[in-house]
Amino acid sequence: LCVECHDDPADSGATVLHEPALGDCVECHDAHGTGRQALLAADEDDLCSECHAGIGSRSGLPVVHSPVAVGRCSSCHQPHAGDSQLLVAQGQELCESCHEGMFGVAANLTQHEPFAAGDCATCHVPHASEIDGLLPATTGELCANCHEVEIDQAASGSMHEPMVEGACTACHQPHASSVQPFLRAQSGALCTSCHETIKTQLAEEVAHLPAAEDDGCATCHLPHSSAEASLLAQPILETCTDCHDGESPAFLEHHLGLPASAMDCRGCHDPHASQMAGMMLAQVHDPFASGDCSLCHEAAEGDTP
Repeated sequence: LCVECHDDPADSGATVLHEPALGDCVECHDAHGTGRQALLAADEDDLCSECHAGIGSRSGLPVVHSPVAVGRCSSCHQPHAGDSQLLVAQGQELCESCHEGMFGVAANLTQHEPFAAGDCATCHVPHASEIDGLLPATTGELCANCHEVEIDQAASGSMHEPMVEGACTACHQPHASSVQPFLRAQSGALCTSCHETIKTQLAEEVAHLPAAEDDGCATCHLPHSSAEASLLAQPILETCTDCHDGESPAFLEHHLGLPASAMDCRGCHDPHASQMAGMMLAQVHDPFASGDCSLCHEAAEGDTP
């Protein structure tokens, strides 16, 4: 009867037909009149939930997608016929109809592969979730589905706190970024957003050159985990002697004739910044402050302090 005036969904060529639309129109519509658009027999949210129970607001989950929360199922779904899952559009096209600002900003940036492919459902669920951002799992678990981050932590090693907490998005943008690998900022600014004491040091004191550079932190440190303390990329001797010749005459002259291999540079030098010449630590032993190391230490054989 209805299709004598209205287009028959069965003739639409759609790949998916909503079961009530196959001849049982009065399941959703009142034949005579209602105060609702499209002669719906009930509010859209109540009507859909008669068959699709436990979705969205009725799921009991704390994070609900905005269209679902306001009962606008038809924002994303066709009521009669359509393609996969009766969606009004597929993939990115559907999500972009509301999230156009984010897609616009990302257009000129390097994009995360699922985002670039328009596959939002790789990282998000459409209706409701226990986790902010409508994620299907915690951030750490979700990222680990695709990204195998090697954990290198010996007994004496270290792991970055965001890594321990699975908080990948503390440092990485999930959709797109101008700084690779999808960082929220250049590594210097990113690292000092948490390491505020070092940020103050770099601003107020003479900065060690690597630490002063935009991406200088990665010169000495690894981002996720390390077999060394302080997330160092290699043992302290190799870290320092990559730039400083620990056996040169000038080095020996300033270190009691001892090569770098005979000491731990951190015992006297601040690796980030200092107000003292030679990047010396701020709090030092009085004889050391006067430069008289020989008061306590013997010079290397054959060397005159």
